[in-house]
Order: sequence, then structure tokens, then C-alpha cells
Amino acid sequence: MKKLKFITAIISILLFLNLLFAEKPENLSDMLVTKLNKDVTLTDSQQVIIKRNVSKFIVKMQNANTETNPEKKLSIKKAASEEYKAVLDSILTTNQREQLKIKIKARENNH
Repeated sequence: MKKLKFITAIISILLFLNLLFAEKPENLSDMLVTKLNKDVTLTDSQQVIIKRNVSKFIVKMQNANTETNPEKKLSIKKAASEEYKAVLDSILTTNQREQLKIKIKARENNH
């Protein structure tokens, strides 16, 4: 359940940024990595890997938005989210994941 909330928060941020700025995936990935780096200190290699994967995720979500079949659209978005979640879980250390969960929980409690 905690992982689901964590991933849901990350996805929500991505979707919000996508809708708000409607920019290129590379710009959005830079913004997300900057924000993530403020929450947990990322290594240079983590930043590169996350940027690359966020860009892929955003493109998949944008492509899914062009799908007219609602079930297929949801399926594509779910698969993209799960793939991104797996990548993020494999990149962040246990300590970083815990720090991020605390930050997300604090944000949720402030709203």
C-alpha cells in the first residue's frame, strides 16, 4: 500500500507537470529530477538514469492520451507506471526511498 501511494504521488506530479507545462519530455524530466533531488540527494548517475526513464515514461503517457479506447488507454498508462516504478525502486537506495516517503507523507498532511 505504501509503494502504491509513493508511485501514485510520483505519477501525479508527472501528469500535473505534463498538463501544466505541455513541454518536451526532456524539460519535464529535468524539472522532476530537480524536485526529486531536493527531497533526496541523488548521485549524478542516478540523475542521468532517472531523467532518461522519466522522459520515456512521459512519452508513453502522452502516447496513451491519444488512444481512443479507454480500456487500452488505462492499460498503457498502468504498464508505463509500473515500469517507471520498477526503475525508480531499483535506482533509489533504501534510505532514499524512506526519505522520499516521509516528504510525500508530509506534503499529503499539509493539504
